[in-house]
Amino acid sequence: MMRFFIIIFTLLPNYLSAQKEAENTIIRILYSPGHPVNSFTINETLGACFDGHESREINKILRPENINAMLSSGYGPLTYRLRTELANEVWHWNPKGNWSDEKNKQGYWVSSSDTNNFISMSYSYKLPRRGNTYDQGDNDGYSRIDDGNEKTFWKSNPYLDEKYSDSIAEKHPQWVVIDLGKEEYINAIKIKWAQPYATAFTIDYAAPPLYDYFIHFGYFERSDSDLWMPFQHELFTNQTGNDKILMLSEELIKCRFIRIRMYESSHTALPGSTDSRDSLGYAIREIYVGKINHKNIFTDLIHHFSNSSSQSKMYVSSTDCWHRAIDINKQTEQAGIDRIYQSGLTNALPTLIPVGILYDTPENAFALVDYLEKKHYPVEGIEMGEEPDGQFIAPEDYATLYTQWSKKIKEFYPNVRFGGPSLETVILQAPGELFSTKTWLNRFYKYLQIHNTANNFNFLSFEWYPFDDICDNPVPQLAEAPDYLDSAMNDLHQTIIPKNIPIYISEYGYSAFSGKSEVSIEGALMNADIVGKFLSLKGSKAFLYGLEPNQLEKNSNCSTFGNNMLFGRDDNGKILYKTATYYGLKMLTQYWAPYSKKTVSMYLSSDNAMNKKISSYALLSPDSSWSILLINKDPLKNQLVQLKIYNKETGVEAPFNFPCTVYQYSSEQYKWKEHGFDGHPILNLPPVVLREKKIIPLKLPPYSLTIVRQQRNN
Repeated sequence: MMRFFIIIFTLLPNYLSAQKEAENTIIRILYSPGHPVNSFTINETLGACFDGHESREINKILRPENINAMLSSGYGPLTYRLRTELANEVWHWNPKGNWSDEKNKQGYWVSSSDTNNFISMSYSYKLPRRGNTYDQGDNDGYSRIDDGNEKTFWKSNPYLDEKYSDSIAEKHPQWVVIDLGKEEYINAIKIKWAQPYATAFTIDYAAPPLYDYFIHFGYFERSDSDLWMPFQHELFTNQTGNDKILMLSEELIKCRFIRIRMYESSHTALPGSTDSRDSLGYAIREIYVGKINHKNIFTDLIHHFSNSSSQSKMYVSSTDCWHRAIDINKQTEQAGIDRIYQSGLTNALPTLIPVGILYDTPENAFALVDYLEKKHYPVEGIEMGEEPDGQFIAPEDYATLYTQWSKKIKEFYPNVRFGGPSLETVILQAPGELFSTKTWLNRFYKYLQIHNTANNFNFLSFEWYPFDDICDNPVPQLAEAPDYLDSAMNDLHQTIIPKNIPIYISEYGYSAFSGKSEVSIEGALMNADIVGKFLSLKGSKAFLYGLEPNQLEKNSNCSTFGNNMLFGRDDNGKILYKTATYYGLKMLTQYWAPYSKKTVSMYLSSDNAMNKKISSYALLSPDSSWSILLINKDPLKNQLVQLKIYNKETGVEAPFNFPCTVYQYSSEQYKWKEHGFDGHPILNLPPVVLREKKIIPLKLPPYSLTIVRQQRNN
């Protein structure tokens, strides 16, 4: 699934050099008996994702032979990904259910928790009260605020109204941000209100130096004076919902981003409404922004069109999940809950399940958990929505929804574990703390603490695709990837969230965009390095994205084809080839930790040259034998390594004990031929198995994964 992720970084110089043998590198395992940096069982730790897909794809993917192939990769737990949250859509996880306005097949939907039926497929529904111009799904929707039709309207989420929030006096201001696309001179605005309208609101504009940060990070709700500047006339009251032109300034102001921030609602509804949610929040039919000249003629600068590519870009704080039966989106589909659980893909392990939260109701989320419990399906945890930070929602707004949803479910199912927010990514650099992930999480968790629901936060999840620039040179990217993850995990550990709360990577891969590196040998190296580094930083579970057989894609910002996937398939779903990522995952799940259901201990390792071209991750098995994962990220040179065990307790260093079994996977086993959509491997062999009896420098081939595993002690 396409996602958008922002990470700011500096590339290293090109690492390519003439082919020659490298000097010996000593890898020291820093052994502190009884004090590993992490302990885990591999079959419960390394998982995979199953996502929504385009129409008629699920049946092709879930062929019996494909299911067997997916299981052969050795992954453990599964996480079910929710595509609807990214697309600004609501999920009918069970096609059977009830509308709040059943007669007209519209309103607020609750899927049935009746277990008599088998749920094979489920669908999403587009929101007719949508406010965002763009989304991160298929991006085939548009904002109703500037669609040129005054009969349609945007409405904010009613569950953010004080009626539903935890304190009757608590306000969750809602906002609309208008992006003119470039700086323009303006002095006036006209807001065509719907029901309910804002009776008190402010209008301000963004400080020019921060335009790029608004585009990238979307912290639009911040009220800091260095982010937003008031117009000469900023505060407005509107007791009747009129739509007259409002003068913002006597002089023309040059700006690009304008924000309307709404504080008080009229709590009125359209005639004939019988649902109280219709009167909660704020609603706008159309917005006009521009200037009034000396002849009192208003010139509108907004582009009003009913498609995202032509209309002026709008961002909103939230969206009402009200919809109709006719809004079903048959272009995408989600595999049904029963179909996933009964396919074998869950490996009989607890599954990480999402519920809709940004574009859904607590009743629908409760019904899903009720269904899972009634069917006795094992659940690892309930992930509350997906990527709320990428939807520009204020952390306090997400927190109040989280509070409402978790309280409702917890009342009947007190043992359910909740978590999230499946962060879009971890922002590594930003101006000060204004746009940092750390700040977002602190605000979110502080809200839970104040409202006595911090106990309902049981795991922290984020997604990790370290490189947007998938077409850039992969050599420096591979070299720097562990440091990026180190910085991200350090930021997460420095939040006010308790240190004992487990951290999950709910999705990981090379990039959120498609390119050759994902299906070349570099993809296997990157994914293995992500896993090793994450676990060395006390991570709990990591789920690889791309389990399903898939086809190559090309993004507009890259000339090469690729995808995060274990298998390439044809149009009918038949698997044509395994990718390097498949063998890379199998190296970890079946060779690195040979006791898949027993606890292994992880110890840090280091090298004497701080060589960024080599990563090493050491596991100690229950039988006291070592298993070392070594990654050579140099595309041209062999790396020679010597392994040593340094006992931090005694200060004694000893050579690594042989004999060993060595598993290697490199460009000697896999080569990718780029050929557009029809790209494929021209060399595709499994890892080789070697026996090493003597203490000699180990040769790591260029671009390779190597696992050195001691034979069991007798």
